[in-house]
Amino acid sequence: MQLAPLCQDLTWGVAAALTSVHSHHIQSPMASSRNILIALLAAAGIGLLFTARARAAQAAAAQSSAVSTSVALSGPQPDDHEALEKAMEGLKKNLKALSMTVADPARNADSLKSLHAMQEIVLAGKLLTPVHASQVPEKDRAAFQTEYRRDMLKALVELAQAEMELLEGKNEAAKKRIAESIVTHRDASHAKYDPE
Repeated sequence: MQLAPLCQDLTWGVAAALTSVHSHHIQSPMASSRNILIALLAAAGIGLLFTARARAAQAAAAQSSAVSTSVALSGPQPDDHEALEKAMEGLKKNLKALSMTVADPARNADSLKSLHAMQEIVLAGKLLTPVHASQVPEKDRAAFQTEYRRDMLKALVELAQAEMELLEGKNEAAKKRIAESIVTHRDASHAKYDPE
């Protein structure tokens, strides 16, 4: 469904209702305020109907686009290994910076910047294919990729929890989460997805 015709329908519907109110008022100068109000409410109802149709069309178009994008991004890409290597370097760099700032509440802006960068990297990286995937038997590869994606999502959750702790002024809790949960998760993931 195209948005332009829906907007045009909306305009015509409201114009027709308002014309009806106007012509009724001219034909009968004694028209009650109640009749005018009813006609205006009808025009508003027509407007809401067409607005809802327009929003539904936009949502359907967005969903269709999201589905085609996710299908395109979810499969193995030729440059995944290089992109994944760059992502891991970005995580390493930001984790090092975060480890140096997280304990100091005065440096929360720097810590949050590092956390945000790591979250973006993990979010993009979860769609990539781990290097080790090519060594997994074909019949097990989809499950391997799904497990990788779950592990990346777990990392994202840990990073979000560390961010929440910093926002709440719980720097020691964030420091502990980074030193224990995030680093442990990183090491386990490296052993599983890049054992070399």
